[in-house]
Amino acid sequence: DACLQQAVAMGHHEESLLFDRAMESFMRGDAEGAVERIEDLSHFTPGDVRVWLALVLMTDAGDPRNEQAIRTLRKHPGENADMHKVLGSVYMARSQWNLAMSHLETAVGLDVRNAHAWEMLLTVAQELQNPRLIQAAQRALMGTDSSRYLQFQQAGLAHYAKGELAEAEQAFRDGLLQQRHPTLLNNLAHILMEQGEKLPEALMLVSEAVRRQPGTPSILNTRAQILMAMDRLPEARRDVAEALRRRGRNMAPLLDLALRYWEQGDAAQTRTLVAVADRLRDRLDAVQRERLDVLKAQLAEDAGAQGGPSGRTRD
Repeated sequence: DACLQQAVAMGHHEESLLFDRAMESFMRGDAEGAVERIEDLSHFTPGDVRVWLALVLMTDAGDPRNEQAIRTLRKHPGENADMHKVLGSVYMARSQWNLAMSHLETAVGLDVRNAHAWEMLLTVAQELQNPRLIQAAQRALMGTDSSRYLQFQQAGLAHYAKGELAEAEQAFRDGLLQQRHPTLLNNLAHILMEQGEKLPEALMLVSEAVRRQPGTPSILNTRAQILMAMDRLPEARRDVAEALRRRGRNMAPLLDLALRYWEQGDAAQTRTLVAVADRLRDRLDAVQRERLDVLKAQLAEDAGAQGGPSGRTRD
């Protein structure tokens, strides 16, 4: 703060230092004070992209200031790759995958060599299960620092497609020696789970992936499946719920969890999860709908045997 005061004393306009003052407040933990300073600055320098980006990052989704900042940035004439990358990251954090894709595609269109934007776009493409975009992002990342893990990722997936689990495991392990990328951590954890061995290591690996890339539905679902294999169903349920909240597209873990509760004789938990799956029926594929219908029939049979919703009991 003393440096800023000295700058004012040397003739700098105080308005030009408001952004630095706001950042200083934010770093000191005074988030609301920082937002107020940035909001004031938006009236003095409405054309400054930094101001609107700061408002987007410092405020929550439901805050009117956040919504105003996003609207302003969308219409801003001075758009650049970094601006769209920040907006893409905001929508990724909110699990608004299609909006994130739109901004990140614009970012790489404006700066085709922006490896970080391509990496973010690859994550979005994987969550949207968009093969075309996955391939485009992977091609763009070859030859960059990201190719350190991508070559092992692709080799591992090629082995996995052939059923060569041991070879896939080794490829992912080799890749992790180069870079502890969340995708490699997640894929290795999945391989170990499928092999039915080393479940504690699998859980450790996927939990690291969650820490490195929080809130990614595919990673949360992997951890949920591992927790199910370890009979830690309440923890698995939390991950399944979070993956659904974040608009994950893989519905299999939800049905797997319902089945596990059914196998353990917990009809109440099964019924709750089946009700959730039924509300999301349009997101299920044909096989998953069949699984859901089987569970619903089993629940109906159980309710009839025990005395159904009407309160009837067996003689």
